[in-house]
Amino acid sequence: MTCFTRIERVFESVDRIIGALVGGALLVIMVVLFVNALGRYVVGISFIGGEELARYLMVWLTFLGSYLLVRNGGHVSIDLAMHTLPLRFQRFLILAINLFGAIVLSYVAWFASEFAMQILASGQMSSSLPIRKGWLYMSLPVSASLMAAAFLWNAVGGCLGASEASDSSFRDDSGVGDTGVEG
Repeated sequence: MTCFTRIERVFESVDRIIGALVGGALLVIMVVLFVNALGRYVVGISFIGGEELARYLMVWLTFLGSYLLVRNGGHVSIDLAMHTLPLRFQRFLILAINLFGAIVLSYVAWFASEFAMQILASGQMSSSLPIRKGWLYMSLPVSASLMAAAFLWNAVGGCLGASEASDSSFRDDSGVGDTGVEG
């Protein structure tokens, strides 16, 4: 088993865990909002904190889902010019895009973690839930770190070439070039 394969398996495990968390968050959001609406309009009782919990989970779901999109090449991209370039230049452009994404998201993760830690340290609490607001803000540094790692891994996969990359996120639908960012 090569180092590439081991790292890819780690990413696949993280993908499964994040996918389960995102799916679970979506299920909890659906149940909480349904029960809250049912209680409000049928029984006349509204549950305190239900909508806020759904809002917090939606933020986490969105940011963690963005990581999964990076891994699967599902983010919106404009690839019209990409397909007119020779394969060598396509690979260079993919590498540059992935490295740029990794650098930018590393900066975002660092800056967001500083901010989230300040909010956590301040002890600010949610208005209707016994949850510190800092946990809401932690969604950005956690997901930005995951996305930066995924972009970096896509760049590594692009450098190694499509023949060694076992994941479809390194290739576009036509099989031409390695694309970690195309959808």
